[in-house]
Amino acid sequence: MSRDVAVANAETFCGQGEKVVKYNEGSINELELSALKTGDDTRSPKDDPNCLGRLRDFVIDGCDGNDLEKNPHNYKFGSKLTSSDGWVYEMKPLSEQINEVSCDVTWQFYDDFFEIRGKNVLDANLGANGEGLKRQLRGCGSLTAWNFQPTPQDVKFQWKASGQLPVGTRRCVGNALKSAGGADRGNCRGLGLRSHLS
Repeated sequence: MSRDVAVANAETFCGQGEKVVKYNEGSINELELSALKTGDDTRSPKDDPNCLGRLRDFVIDGCDGNDLEKNPHNYKFGSKLTSSDGWVYEMKPLSEQINEVSCDVTWQFYDDFFEIRGKNVLDANLGANGEGLKRQLRGCGSLTAWNFQPTPQDVKFQWKASGQLPVGTRRCVGNALKSAGGADRGNCRGLGLRSHLS
């Protein structure tokens, strides 16, 4: 899930009185935040002045090792903290964390225009800015108008890539996506004049 979304949810959570709250229901960033005071069931997150710091610094950011090579998008996967003064904080991701992609190629005059979206594709294959996918797509022909961007507001996918290739490359785009770590070829299969060269 997105680190920025989790932190924004923690800010809201720490200012209210419920002990367990779900956020972003139905999206890839769906999560549950909880704060319990051991031995005192009357206390809530707003009663702990350290709530936001504990959630942000230890529960959200404390377990991923800040590894820019293996986790360049800084995704979060959940954690739990029990503090020395008896507070128990937890963040649980609730959306199913599966590798999923969407791929579409449309033909227009002399070019194929593609749009690919994905979530939970291994960063080691995809690259921090999609360079792994771009490298695979170059095997389909002259790649122009390349664009890769994270999509933190998208309720289903984490990133989007788009660009242009020579006509007849739909199957090649699907094969490139699969080679760059996608779970499958999305809708980019079938007729295509070029085969993927990776």
